[in-house]
Amino acid sequence: MEKLVCKNITFKYSEKSKREIVKNFSLSFNSGEIYLITGFSGCGKSTLAYILAGLYPEHKGVLVEGDIILDGKEIEKYSTQDRAKKIGMMFQNTDTQFCMENVKEEVIFTLENINYPVEEMDKKVDEVLEKCGILYLKDREISTLSGGEKQKVALATILALESEIIILDEPFANVDIFSAQEIIDILLELNEKKETTLIIIDHRLSLWKKVNYNLITLDRGCKISDENLNIYLEDREISDKKRYIDDEIGDNIFEIKDLELGYGKNILAEKLSFKISKGKITSIIGKSGAGKSSLLNLLVGIVKYKKGSILFEGREFKKLKDRELLQEIGIVFQNPQNQFITYKVIDELLFTLNRVYKNQSEKNIERAENLLREFNLYEYKNFSPYSLSQGQQRKLAVLSMLCGKQKVLLCDEPTYGQDNKTSREIMEFLSKKSKEGLSIILVSHDINLVVEYSDCIYEFKDKEMRRVEYI
Repeated sequence: MEKLVCKNITFKYSEKSKREIVKNFSLSFNSGEIYLITGFSGCGKSTLAYILAGLYPEHKGVLVEGDIILDGKEIEKYSTQDRAKKIGMMFQNTDTQFCMENVKEEVIFTLENINYPVEEMDKKVDEVLEKCGILYLKDREISTLSGGEKQKVALATILALESEIIILDEPFANVDIFSAQEIIDILLELNEKKETTLIIIDHRLSLWKKVNYNLITLDRGCKISDENLNIYLEDREISDKKRYIDDEIGDNIFEIKDLELGYGKNILAEKLSFKISKGKITSIIGKSGAGKSSLLNLLVGIVKYKKGSILFEGREFKKLKDRELLQEIGIVFQNPQNQFITYKVIDELLFTLNRVYKNQSEKNIERAENLLREFNLYEYKNFSPYSLSQGQQRKLAVLSMLCGKQKVLLCDEPTYGQDNKTSREIMEFLSKKSKEGLSIILVSHDINLVVEYSDCIYEFKDKEMRRVEYI
């Protein structure tokens, strides 16, 4: 039975724009089935998800032509409340999804939007949070959560809606493989018991190998492709066997000893001790919420530490001025929008290049354009960074940091939201920079890339950092 039908959809972001993000897209989604949508970064997958959920063009963009039919009725004719009961969506960037300050309030806000009985709300909140394994986060401020924890909260709000269709845009971008499997199990249970239709945008096809799904591969403009692109898109499986090692690391750029890490009363580690080598790629892995992103914020000076010691090239970190840290250490945030400071893609690179190579404006434009060509972003050079896809924003964020002459680059999930081909392009570029002397500290849940490109791997587990080797 057809649940959601797209008829010849063409969409662009403004009337004047010549670029059609979705062009002549037609497809039917049947009740109770699972659909996995994949394709190269920037082909329009996330935009399509917003259209399917009824959020576009209501809140952004122009539907040039076409219709979306939900249960035999045009989707725009549903009220927001009725549509939410039919379709729930989990955004790729969960920060743009939340409206309230803490987790409990966020789930209650969701329930209020569908007129859920007030006297039953507390029970429902506990139910969906426990289902997602995050009941312990109920009273936490959302701003203090890790990216993976935020994704689980977003999933809990979707479960609270009990929608007949669930759309998920890169639901595993910031979670470890164990959490990803837990989320899949929750979704499969919904699909089996309630015949919930699942539409998932994902690059990590290997996670779904045991699931009976309909694969939809998209090319540019959301054109459905018959070409087998799996060789470029699918990540390779690796052995999960590992061992802990105690090899001494020499020629260190960072030495961390007895460091306390946490937010307020939430202590993530009390005596964290490890070292980072110069000119190498050091990766930090661990479950969502372990403290990986919090650690990067300490190492770049965004957050100050109270206990323990951080030595940077033998100098105590606390004694370094903020200006010195900015010149020596760069960071690529988990959410790239947090670091954009201009309104043009090329200006993001020029801002850094003009500071590093003074009085070389023409040469810097050439440098910026060459970098954009190398990362397949040249055609967007005059676009706003905020108009790019999440994957393209990630590439731009990496490039803007690599333009500088910092000694250290901290990367928080630099390949999240990227297809396998593009992820490897980024990692090859980072590998090249490390060989030129740049020290790179990488936080990632993509174990495939971590194992392949890292010189050293640390696992953040049980409030400790231990060096690990995959065998």
